[in-house]
Amino acid sequence: MINLPSRLKIKLEKADIWYSNINIVIKNVEDLYITTPYFFEEYTNHGIKHINTILDILDKLISDSSLENIAEKELGICIISLILHDIGMFVSYNGFKQLLEDEHSYADLEKKKNFKESWQEYLFDLKYYSEKQLISKFGTTDIYFTELKDEVELENKERMVIGEFLRKNHHHIAHYIIVNGIENIDFLSGAMIDNETRDLIGLITRSHGMNIRDTEMYLKSKYNDISKPKNISVFYIMALLRIADYLDVGEERASHIICAFFVKKSENSKQEFSWNQCVKYEDFVWNYDRECLSVDASPKNARQFIDTKKWIKGVQYELDVCWAIIGEHYDVNKYKMTIRRLESNILKKEVVSEYEKNFYTQEAYLDANADILKLLIAPLYGNEPSYGVREILQNSVDACREREKIEKDREGNYKGEVVVSLDTEQKMMVFTDNGIGMNIDIIKRYYLIAGASYRRSEAWSKEFVGLDGNAKVLRNGKFGIGVLATFLLGEKAEVITRSYKEKKGWKFSIQLDQDNIDIERIDTEIGTKISIRVTDKTINKLERDHSWDCCNWNEWYEGNNPSVIYKVDGKIRNSHSSNFSTTYYELIQSEYSQYLWSYHNFYNQKEVCCNDIVIPRGHGFSSDTRHRFRIAVPSLKIEDLKGCLPVNLARSELLSVPCEEALYTECCKYVLAKFLTLRVKDHGDRSKFTWDSGWGGDGEYIIFSKSGYTLLDPAFIEMAGIHFVNFMAIGNEVKNDRVTIIDTDSPIIFHNLNRRGVTKALFESIISEYVLGSNMVLRLCFLHLNKKAYMYIRDELQKDKWEYLMVEEREDKFTISPENLNHLETIKFNIEEFPLVAEFDIKAKDVPKDDIMFNLLQKYLKPNCFIPYDLNERKKMFPVAFKELEKYM
Repeated sequence: MINLPSRLKIKLEKADIWYSNINIVIKNVEDLYITTPYFFEEYTNHGIKHINTILDILDKLISDSSLENIAEKELGICIISLILHDIGMFVSYNGFKQLLEDEHSYADLEKKKNFKESWQEYLFDLKYYSEKQLISKFGTTDIYFTELKDEVELENKERMVIGEFLRKNHHHIAHYIIVNGIENIDFLSGAMIDNETRDLIGLITRSHGMNIRDTEMYLKSKYNDISKPKNISVFYIMALLRIADYLDVGEERASHIICAFFVKKSENSKQEFSWNQCVKYEDFVWNYDRECLSVDASPKNARQFIDTKKWIKGVQYELDVCWAIIGEHYDVNKYKMTIRRLESNILKKEVVSEYEKNFYTQEAYLDANADILKLLIAPLYGNEPSYGVREILQNSVDACREREKIEKDREGNYKGEVVVSLDTEQKMMVFTDNGIGMNIDIIKRYYLIAGASYRRSEAWSKEFVGLDGNAKVLRNGKFGIGVLATFLLGEKAEVITRSYKEKKGWKFSIQLDQDNIDIERIDTEIGTKISIRVTDKTINKLERDHSWDCCNWNEWYEGNNPSVIYKVDGKIRNSHSSNFSTTYYELIQSEYSQYLWSYHNFYNQKEVCCNDIVIPRGHGFSSDTRHRFRIAVPSLKIEDLKGCLPVNLARSELLSVPCEEALYTECCKYVLAKFLTLRVKDHGDRSKFTWDSGWGGDGEYIIFSKSGYTLLDPAFIEMAGIHFVNFMAIGNEVKNDRVTIIDTDSPIIFHNLNRRGVTKALFESIISEYVLGSNMVLRLCFLHLNKKAYMYIRDELQKDKWEYLMVEEREDKFTISPENLNHLETIKFNIEEFPLVAEFDIKAKDVPKDDIMFNLLQKYLKPNCFIPYDLNERKKMFPVAFKELEKYM
């Protein structure tokens, strides 16, 4: 049970009302405090043990003279505040939902934000927690919260998310509960306490989780008295509660038995329980004559030593602040605490030296110096200065888009502009934009720190990201490494910038080996200007044409807003002209605000463009059973508001195809639509022996028969039920555009020979097994050669090439087949027109059920996969295909 220290109890008994009020409150909360908080089973003790300990500390903190001066009412308010200060940690799930439903449940003293709005903001911020933050708070990175549901349906991870919200706001919640109650429970019910005093008790409890000075404005506006509203010395009481709560540490509060019994999930809980084993409250020595508290600690490892030392320094800081505030508002001879300092054995040099024999007593952590930054640049960007242009350019574009959003909200008139100038005589490259600019906080915390991205910060998210998690502006900066790319262009850069929020700007210079950066105030326009001294070598690299894995320095940007102007020696160089096709299709999906793709002019396209910035290298489709049909990824133009595009650190290459299955399916439909509308009159049309529609294929063979045509591809072959195919090479002597129509139902593929005729390479590829896809093999049954082709091949090949082949000569025609394989002659042909004819058996495994192209063929090309030569017949035979695939035809 909760016990009042006898010295305080005697004082309170002089005022029956407040002694009675305290006992009523104790009776109202004791049953709750013996339970484990629903959301905090792994936290240090916040129940009766905690209350009794800080009551004891309170008794020790109040000097005899101060106890005489303090009024019984003030002491009563102090004790009730102390008893209820953690009541917010005991909120149930229904109580939590009540907080969110009450529009007047304010989560801040200024009443600008209720708990529902605070909860939504918290969930929003949670999306941007780093892995380190998630591990420390929850013990895992797999944290999510979907929606409020029935309590029995709550998963443990969802409980942890709610618990962290309650922990962060438990002091605000305590104020709310003291004034309003919760779940129809009033913990001050029966006590003779008026509403204003309730509010002051709530404010005092609230103060233990916030800066004490932040309560002054509230006191002034509501009570018109900061120091003694209602004649209560609030700051003295706040100080007592704050220090008493801070000093409750040790094994009693974080029992090693509880620690062993409950598996601690979060790193914070593990560390809190760990260092609390190092001190014992009962061993605290209160030196009243020296106004000093002595705390001996016995850490067993570096982490315990460092955390205990942090706690000691934290208590000392709070003591200094509290004494300062008491001195500002009261006579310190009347209102004083018994201690001013905290001393400990682990602060003594000789003790630290003993511990140093077992472990290092200072913090150790990963860091990087300027030299390592130099080493990072080359692997990231390959010493390619064009990437330096891109990094600075995309930051400028982002800044202009952010300012446009702000000016639009203000109903202002704004046109974003970026100018990139190269002066080959002065050897200077200058980037100028009229974007959002930078303030000193952004410069210090983000721009000058490699890996610290302002556009991934909570500050940026609160201004430019909606509650749905989507950014309100397009952005490209993601990893915070843009400052590194500056040094691909030159060793030194001058930066002039002014935030749109400020009247003056900043100027500074940066270089990698600089010890200190001198940042000065200047008058300048809103925006940013970066000037970099470049060398002749850099200029030459910039001005040459770049390979497939990079872009020319003036071709990175594919957008229209903001405008980007390029200048060389004062003359405008061709500004960007969007290289993306005007013939495009939109992929409907949920991850990206816009997803366009195109095979039009495929070989001259940029592979990927994200938020108007080119990514030079794309990524191929996966080669699993779902994606057996070989097809190139089209050119992609994507708007990525969520920042989820899978891209490498240098933003030079996709790590995977975004929305791969949906895109692959549409690309297969596209190919199928083009193949269905192919202009093939009949199988004598020599110009249509192979098919390359411009979608990135290698010119696939078309299979011809009397009934129509299909494609030499596993999915098409399986759908058509083809078990063998004839290969007929057409001689170079045939000059016309048509060949003799072969009167046969056999499936045939034709091959145009070049002027060299039948070559060694062609012959070797035919007599070898031809693997088609991942589960189909074309195996030679036999082939016929005319004499000219036979004599050439025989002379070209080594003897061992013939060992397993059988050769039969008849009527100037040579028939070759693998040993022990019978050949099947199914067609009649002219040996002069076709100097090489072969037949292949097709060996195939069963079709995987998840093969996307095969499933599309089953949907669109039933009853068989042979497409009639007449277009009207095609439409009659495949009406569903011509209806649903019309947009691709």
